[in-house]
Amino acid sequence: MLSNHLITKKSFFLLFFLLLLLPQPNPSQNKNQTVNSVFGDISFVEKFGVEPNAQTDEKLRIKTHLQYVESFLRNKNVSSLSKGALKRRQLMLNILHKYILKGAFPKNYDYKNERRPCFIDEDGNICAVGYLIEQTAGRQLAERINNKYKYAFINGMNDKEISEWINNSGLTIEECAMIQPAYGEPEYNYHGPEMRLTTEYAITSSLTSGVNLTMATLNAISIANKERSVSKSIVGIVSGALQVILGLGNIQGGARYPSETKRVVSMFNIGLGSATTMLSVISLFSKDNDKPKSSGNKLIRKF
Repeated sequence: MLSNHLITKKSFFLLFFLLLLLPQPNPSQNKNQTVNSVFGDISFVEKFGVEPNAQTDEKLRIKTHLQYVESFLRNKNVSSLSKGALKRRQLMLNILHKYILKGAFPKNYDYKNERRPCFIDEDGNICAVGYLIEQTAGRQLAERINNKYKYAFINGMNDKEISEWINNSGLTIEECAMIQPAYGEPEYNYHGPEMRLTTEYAITSSLTSGVNLTMATLNAISIANKERSVSKSIVGIVSGALQVILGLGNIQGGARYPSETKRVVSMFNIGLGSATTMLSVISLFSKDNDKPKSSGNKLIRKF
């Protein structure tokens, strides 16, 4: 009785631990975060008449903002600027227009549930201000800035090279801040193509897999030996079901996977979780071995 009581306590502790491992939904996922620190989401509201939300296409959101800023800056009264500054400003806006048409915007891979600027992402895509710098001062300067200020707002970039570039661009630092978008995390974009395997998901999958491989093996042995264990069966059913839920929650059907890693891990979670659950159910309803237990007495042969 004491042994069964200890097994039950361990089982509940294990289940509680597994529940803590499962990623918890965040109801505020990017819904109330704006695309720009100066204009907010004015561009989207003016064009579409509604506020953007978590289901809004990220590329459309960025493009709408940049088109709005380009129009705003082209129509701004800058008669006080010198001819040289006006010429450089016009060049910058033409480059910005080319960047908008290109449509290769970076993604925020590192800040979960938070919109942040991203100078150059891990795929090599550069932000709008970064593109202006790259096209006029070279890629090397853009990469140096990225190494120091990858996710920084331009007002927080305290750098001599950046200040010199802005002073010679025909733009002000406030106008550069108007241009600079903030990007959402790719996993939470409804139409986002990038669905990457996060460290959190990889660790959770590894731990749940270890638990379920153990439970599947223990329940398979119980079935083979016809030794029914209710506690092991229940733990296996619940832990298997949790891994199935974990896999289903991270497949996000309909999305494209440039790398298949996350899809493969999710399918593995579903498969192993299902197998563990089925073995545990079979073990739960299997009959105990009816053979009499050995008394431990030795048989004495008569000669």
